[in-house]
Amino acid sequence: MLKSVQDIRKMIEQQPVCDLITVDGSGVPAERAMFTPIVDDRFTVYLGTFAGSNKCGQIKTHSGVVAVWPVGTGYVSLRGKAEILDDQPAKDHAWHPEFAPHFAGGSSDPNFLVIKISPVSLTYYEEGMREAETITL
Repeated sequence: MLKSVQDIRKMIEQQPVCDLITVDGSGVPAERAMFTPIVDDRFTVYLGTFAGSNKCGQIKTHSGVVAVWPVGTGYVSLRGKAEILDDQPAKDHAWHPEFAPHFAGGSSDPNFLVIKISPVSLTYYEEGMREAETITL
């Protein structure tokens, strides 16, 4: 069933966690669950992360990423280019109280960084569809 971009955004907003897929140093996909409180109107995604995480190094080497959200009997995936941000306005923007137990210094904690994903395309699939629908952003 064809969904509008607005419908897809609403589905993402209802899912607090996505799987973020990066590429490791061997060229192999690396996946992990990420808390995703912020997806803006243009589908730019902001994720809080620990500065020493493997994903930060992987993104610096290979910026292409995929974020996947389970929705109903299907999924939404967002393909995009990621970058690591360390400026205070970005950290304040991406901060969520869920991060507090991990970062004692709040949004200004030096170990708190932001992964910003600029979208390239969205793919939507649900049970009963012949094939996934991809929208270029």
